[in-house]
Amino acid sequence: MSTWVAYYSHHGNNATLARHLAGRLRCGLLPILELKRRTNLTILWDVLSQRLPRLQPIEPAFREQDRVILVAPVWAGKLAAPMRTFLRLYREQLHDYSFITLCGYERPEQRGWLTAELTRRVGRPPRAVGELRVSDLVPPEQRQSLRIINGYHVQEAELGHYQRAIDDFLRSSAVQVAASEQTVPAPSPQGSPQPAHR
Repeated sequence: MSTWVAYYSHHGNNATLARHLAGRLRCGLLPILELKRRTNLTILWDVLSQRLPRLQPIEPAFREQDRVILVAPVWAGKLAAPMRTFLRLYREQLHDYSFITLCGYERPEQRGWLTAELTRRVGRPPRAVGELRVSDLVPPEQRQSLRIINGYHVQEAELGHYQRAIDDFLRSSAVQVAASEQTVPAPSPQGSPQPAHR
């Protein structure tokens, strides 16, 4: 049995998280890439229309008995559209999977929404669902600013802020963390939001 991290990322934050997880687990990394360049307008259109975008060809190396950690943003309380396409294409291979997101804000109901959507789209429930909030990284007075939260580019070192949540998620996912990767660097001090890499 192997472990894989399959991820979609629009601004780069979830790619940072996916690489971090793959590094800790010393496992394979599978990017989910779209055929067409995405804009904020197409995000809105996909949320409203439930359209499934086309993906670049993927040759997933995972097998039915492998564990797969899915990583993607959440758009308006729903899985990002490219991840929905991925689930439609590969749901039969996802027998043991978990999902984690680096998203913007805290929504008390969101974990339940995501669990229900994943269960419906895959046909079986995820082993674990994790949420890490970008808003936790900015000063309190900026946490209601959509511009700041959406434009914040999370650095690898800042993932130390989420160490306990990531550790709990990995334990719930029943994956084995590499011995030399048991700890994560301490979070860096809060500073000004970083510009997003588009």
